[in-house]
Amino acid sequence: MANADDAHTEPAPLAHVEFGPPPSGDDAERWFEGRSPAIVRFRSLLDRAAQDAAGVLVLLGEHGTGKRRAATWLHRVSRRGKAPLVFVDATSDDAAPMLAGIAAAIRDAGPSATGDRIPGHVVLCDAHAAKPQVADAAIELLLAQGVALRCGLVVTAHPATDPRSQSEAVARLLARSGTSTLQVPPLRERIDDVPLLARALVQKWARILRRDVRGLSPQAQDALLRHAFPGNVKELSELIHLAILHTQSAWLTIDAFPHLGGALRTSTEPGELVIRLPGASLRDIELETLRMALSLTGGRVVRAAEMLGITRHALRRKLEKYDLTGLRHRARSRAPDAEPGGPEDDNYI
Repeated sequence: MANADDAHTEPAPLAHVEFGPPPSGDDAERWFEGRSPAIVRFRSLLDRAAQDAAGVLVLLGEHGTGKRRAATWLHRVSRRGKAPLVFVDATSDDAAPMLAGIAAAIRDAGPSATGDRIPGHVVLCDAHAAKPQVADAAIELLLAQGVALRCGLVVTAHPATDPRSQSEAVARLLARSGTSTLQVPPLRERIDDVPLLARALVQKWARILRRDVRGLSPQAQDALLRHAFPGNVKELSELIHLAILHTQSAWLTIDAFPHLGGALRTSTEPGELVIRLPGASLRDIELETLRMALSLTGGRVVRAAEMLGITRHALRRKLEKYDLTGLRHRARSRAPDAEPGGPEDDNYI
């Protein structure tokens, strides 16, 4: 009995192939804002690849780095940019029929045919997980064009799962196509771009959600700069989306990003706190003042209360309110002259 994977792939009628609308260059470029060496080099290589006549480009990148947007950018600035752009999920059961349908349409149209039903680029997403028949259909798509490659192929994959090592069929596709490879840099390698990216994303989501949000407070920006961003630019976009959705202010403060933590910026002089407006909330200021007082007094509640001009009982309530009791214990344990017992002991609060 023949294996289902070896069966001949029937092409999908081209009428059933979904051609996306003209790509939004603004949305694609927004993800690659920045002046860091990593993103400047990537933009240069992507522009160069767009002018290349190679049949296949491999885009490697972690989740959320913007592989599909990079493919959109490449398509838009290439000589095929006026033709449609098609995205195909390599893990879908419809992937092979869609590729076969496009190949059949190109073959039937002839070498000199043009029009909006022949795609300029096909983007094969998550190719590392593609079934063999999908890769074979992609090869047929290239062969159907002959020497004049009117339809380019962009293959996206995660860098930890290089498609060449995952599937023999995909390896054949890449080997016979004269493939070039680009890696979309993760956000941690271009962390200095976060302020520019964040401002662009604030403008985007404020427009979409119809909110009068002007930007980020310095404290919120500092918190974003300290974040690791395992989800890359997609995570940053989602954080700003949610922040604008729930804010009632014209500025996104640190309170708009409750999962990031962070604090106001302290100066290089002990005991000095720099408060920058607009954007710094009263809660931000009180939290950082409490942290500073505990740090300067080694976690001693009585001394911290005296420094702040409040009673130790009022300080205790504030520590409980902001869940800073653990911070007080850590500051106490780091104090070089910390001794148990006496009025500064944990029981005397």
